[in-house]
Amino acid sequence: MPAALTGNKGSQVSVDVFIRGSDPMNGFDIVVLANHNTLNPINYAMGNVLTSPTVLVVCVGGKPVFPSPPAPPCSSSLPDTFELAAAMSGSLTPSPTTGLLFTVVYNITGTTPSLNGIPVGFATGCSASSSSVSGTTTCVNISNGSFTPIPETVQGATFVTPRTLSLSFKGVTFALTSNLVNDTSHNKLVGTIQVTATNTTTGQVILTRTYNVNLTFPGKNQIIPADHSIRFVLDVSSLGDGILCSSSPPSAPTIECFATYTPDVYHLGQINIIDAGAVAFAFGSLPGSPHWNSNFDFDLDGYIGLNDVSVEFLHYGAAIIT
Repeated sequence: MPAALTGNKGSQVSVDVFIRGSDPMNGFDIVVLANHNTLNPINYAMGNVLTSPTVLVVCVGGKPVFPSPPAPPCSSSLPDTFELAAAMSGSLTPSPTTGLLFTVVYNITGTTPSLNGIPVGFATGCSASSSSVSGTTTCVNISNGSFTPIPETVQGATFVTPRTLSLSFKGVTFALTSNLVNDTSHNKLVGTIQVTATNTTTGQVILTRTYNVNLTFPGKNQIIPADHSIRFVLDVSSLGDGILCSSSPPSAPTIECFATYTPDVYHLGQINIIDAGAVAFAFGSLPGSPHWNSNFDFDLDGYIGLNDVSVEFLHYGAAIIT
């Protein structure tokens, strides 16, 4: 699974470049690629793989910034790149070699234009490559002092700026900040959602909570839900409410949510036949009716109708995240 990176515009994010299980080495020349309209490289730090390394060249946006001119040429002229070349003398690293090669620090200067974020990986078009895929020219060159780069398998990452939703229910405003990633290799939606609830009238913060999300999209052979979307409920138990969310594979990690009473009407930690039966039994009731229960009136229209029954049955079996 590609690494998932998140951050807000105006802050910073560190991108670590690791190596794992490699042959012995004594140097590298690596060009990291990321959209400069979103991520602007401002600094770097050497890792722990090379002992007392010598930095040979640093390039930002295809232009050398170290050493002072005349500097060696950059391996890539692309504006979205950061290049670092370094070597150590006298010995090779242990076998196998695993550890941190270096870290790039980026200013987050924009939001990701795509709902799935932007790739953070390695530039292509370089003459030397350690990619184990024949014929590629990925700008990752791991060296042991010979003329042939050490074969490696490269793996990139994804960067996403958080998305914020604003929901209201019964005098409470819920602000949701989602840091979610669509893990397509495992068919999962993973990450966190931070919820801040405030009194709509006074602006007083009622609660702040972070929910951890790790859910698998239903397979296409599953009948329910027919659209293969994930439905889940963020349990705001202190208010007796629930934030009901859904996401489909084509739109993930984007989520759609609304706030109402929790469909786990008896707070048993699951939405099951007991909840569905209770709402169905109350169908058609009004305030004052024998079977009326205001907690089943999900749309607040003063009547337990089809909309309320639909909410309960659509979320039947949905994950409840506390």
